[in-house]
Amino acid sequence: MAQLNRKSKSTLKVKFIFVKQRKSCEVRDPFKRTLLPNEGAEVLDSNLFWQPRVRNKDIIVLTKKENKPKMCNK
Repeated sequence: MAQLNRKSKSTLKVKFIFVKQRKSCEVRDPFKRTLLPNEGAEVLDSNLFWQPRVRNKDIIVLTKKENKPKMCNK
């Protein structure tokens, strides 16, 4: 039997972003199936659901500490 090397455990880093919906939009969380709260919510950055909403400007990515929008250089 082959022995497993227990030292080679890989660690998965999960990145979260803090998003807030625009005043004119209502966006649902795909997992909770509820509307995003007005004060915003922390969501997975790797979730493909949020990337088009950021691109279409339906939601704003915020820094949680400052609660201000991040500036994008485009």
